[in-house]
Amino acid sequence: MNRAQRRLYNKQHHTNYNRHDFNLFEAVSRIRHGNYDLRGLDLGAEIMHADNQILAPDGTKCRLNVQGIMTRPKDNTTPEFRDWVDRHKNDIFTITREGVERSLVALEEDVEEVPKYDEKGNKLPHVRWLWDLYTDLLIYDSKTDSYRAAFEMEEDLKAHLTQTAGEIMNDNGESIDEQG
Repeated sequence: MNRAQRRLYNKQHHTNYNRHDFNLFEAVSRIRHGNYDLRGLDLGAEIMHADNQILAPDGTKCRLNVQGIMTRPKDNTTPEFRDWVDRHKNDIFTITREGVERSLVALEEDVEEVPKYDEKGNKLPHVRWLWDLYTDLLIYDSKTDSYRAAFEMEEDLKAHLTQTAGEIMNDNGESIDEQG
């Protein structure tokens, strides 16, 4: 988007977005549509992996988003990683954040066979691969009994919260009539 297009957009929508903002919007749009090639976008260090511990707390069941992972540019993944994903494309995993930093998640069932020990001699679990919740995994949705992309489930959750914002709810999530 060139400068004239940005100015026109800002004027029509009464916003004040700059070039960097539009690049971030473009990056998010590409990722949501399965395009992980962000070359050509000046993103700086602001785009990071997103995490949502409310939507997918530790212990949540998930599957690999094989279609999304395999459509990435080949220079962004190693052959070993692609082989591992292909071998485990139908497996069900459990999300954990233990020992993981930077808003990434790990899979409890995915640990290396080579044992590692801390300074006290205690055996440490060594996470082999790290995953982005929104692009790499499909989260189990108990309402539909299926595995869905996290951003789809998040949009449903936001819509539900907006719809029920004025209602008073009990501990079971049932609406309570204000008069009784």
